[in-house]
Amino acid sequence: MKDNQHEQLFTELTPEEAAVIEGGKRIILHKIKCVRANMDTPASLNSDDVYIKIGGQTVWGPKSMDDGHIIELNDVGRNFNNSINVSLWDDDGIFGDDEIANKNFSAITNGWKSAAFTNSNGSSYRLTYKVTA
Repeated sequence: MKDNQHEQLFTELTPEEAAVIEGGKRIILHKIKCVRANMDTPASLNSDDVYIKIGGQTVWGPKSMDDGHIIELNDVGRNFNNSINVSLWDDDGIFGDDEIANKNFSAITNGWKSAAFTNSNGSSYRLTYKVTA
């Protein structure tokens, strides 16, 4: 007799869910802090409209952020195998979006870590994250 219940369970997994079962990793984003907002010209606008992409897919935002602003990200995350790219962007609407900065993550962390995202315009953000197995 064939066990269709278990067979069906495993055929409904997404590729990301299967990767975790096979020993993949998960990145979890906890909070973002704007150290300095400076993507827009003129700088007198004093805020960036930030959104976050994980692996090229938008997972949060856009939200207006200015200097000192901290936002909880509700532990948004994605599964991955070897490494994954996290990028911060400034939403400029019809004028085209600007990438603030990006980083690749691969190592499993021991608890929450903080990563700096800065660029030549002077924008600077801190992202609290962790990578689990």
